[in-house]
Amino acid sequence: MSRLLVDPTVEPGGHEHSDLWSRWPLRGRAVLEFVASFVLLAVAGLTAGWMMLGPLAGSAIAEWDRDVATSMANARTPALDTLTDLGSAFSDTVTIVVALVVLMVAMTFFWRRWREPLTLGVALGLEASVFLAVSSIIGRDRPPVEQLDPSPPTASFPSGHTGAAFAFYIGLAVIVYWVTQRWAPRAIAILAAALIPIAVALSRMYRGMHYITDVLAGAALGIACLVAAVSIVQRAIHRRKADTS
Repeated sequence: MSRLLVDPTVEPGGHEHSDLWSRWPLRGRAVLEFVASFVLLAVAGLTAGWMMLGPLAGSAIAEWDRDVATSMANARTPALDTLTDLGSAFSDTVTIVVALVVLMVAMTFFWRRWREPLTLGVALGLEASVFLAVSSIIGRDRPPVEQLDPSPPTASFPSGHTGAAFAFYIGLAVIVYWVTQRWAPRAIAILAAALIPIAVALSRMYRGMHYITDVLAGAALGIACLVAAVSIVQRAIHRRKADTS
């Protein structure tokens, strides 16, 4: 992982204001790597979902799922309702999409390079693609408690909010780690990357939208998509540099 986070061969300066589009790195092989990552992660997600609805349906894991969902519903208070509404909003679709577009445009404009915006974009694109495929096929019902949010058309497994939060906020921390050596921004980014995704996951469970296994699967998906995105983008940039050298 450390080799992915710090790579001095990847566009070290990146401030060229000409030929930006000629340096676009995501070409044929990168697209194939994205598709392969999608297939592998979708198969893993479908397998896990099938296990939850099939062999594990009457197991201790399923009982744990129900117990956690019931306990959280029984612990609801007006104050926690408000806090978890805010926590869930950190990864609402509109929040993530708007923030992603704004950040990608800003990073591309100011840094004139592709590594950072494409890493974030590929991570979220891969996460959304796998989430939609798995949730639509698995179709797991939401927990048997009152849902505090309107139920989206997607099913309960995996948690899309959690997956997006882990991919997005940890991705931002990785980018901060890349672009600055200063400890304060790094510390803030790491703290946000640790706290916000967990807050989203807990909020989604509290509000009756997901089982604990849903958010665990979502967290694993978000992290896996980010790792895949870092690898896809950096390898693509390396190939582009080799082709033009």
